[in-house]
Amino acid sequence: MTTANDPAAPADSTAVATSSSDGRSPARKQLKKLTYTHEAMIDLILQAPTVKPAELAELFGYCEGWINRVLASDSFQARLAERKAQLVDPHITRSLNERLRGVAMQSMDIISEKLAAEQSAAYAIEALGLATVGMGAGRKGAR
Repeated sequence: MTTANDPAAPADSTAVATSSSDGRSPARKQLKKLTYTHEAMIDLILQAPTVKPAELAELFGYCEGWINRVLASDSFQARLAERKAQLVDPHITRSLNERLRGVAMQSMDIISEKLAAEQSAAYAIEALGLATVGMGAGRKGAR
């Protein structure tokens, strides 16, 4: 394990040693504050969400273990979530169910209007089939 005075520790390491509440486990490093390197990692993760810790380690010149500790830290995760929230459009964050419900309601209105105008038995049967499948009462593809 590296310490703040260890030459193997990253130059901008802002970790502080803490131990578990039971006092038996070895001290663990936790970030006490984020540096420009951490912010740069967040920028990169936001630009390329599929970037792997090994790639971050190579790009930033640290070992993969250090990168994994940083990525898992509460302060890093909190800052990453904060930055994501700043970038996301409120329309995108609406739940999928809410958006699908809106599409379904609009579709039902259109189908109802067309059914009233057409007065076609074939169209009524097709609309009924779509409605029952959508409600889970019918089976898709059954004829």
